[in-house]
Amino acid sequence: MADEERQLTIVEQFENSSIRWVWYQGEQWYSLVDVMSVFAGTKRARQYWHDLKEKITGEEGYSQLYAKIVQLKFESSDGKRYQSDAANFTTVARILQSVSSPKARRASNSGYLTLQPKKFKLLTILS
Repeated sequence: MADEERQLTIVEQFENSSIRWVWYQGEQWYSLVDVMSVFAGTKRARQYWHDLKEKITGEEGYSQLYAKIVQLKFESSDGKRYQSDAANFTTVARILQSVSSPKARRASNSGYLTLQPKKFKLLTILS
């Protein structure tokens, strides 16, 4: 059984949304659909992530970023595990620079994303 299949999916609450993450290769990897839901402020997070992924893979210099995105299994609300795009903290922070929303811009520019001892943590912005 592969490492990602044994991983426990952790869900962290952010305002009225949540971001799932798993331990993979010794660090936290976040569900990119969940990240888009929180930071892009859209109800169609899966479609938003799909469109953004196509955009960033077409731009020069983003092919290296795209190579850092992996498919990992996350537990869904029905209790089953489904593969979804995931990225570590550094890659998430870089992807957020391409998200066109005020919340993502604040996250990218203001220290919204912080590294805490032994654990990456995404903190919410209270406007």
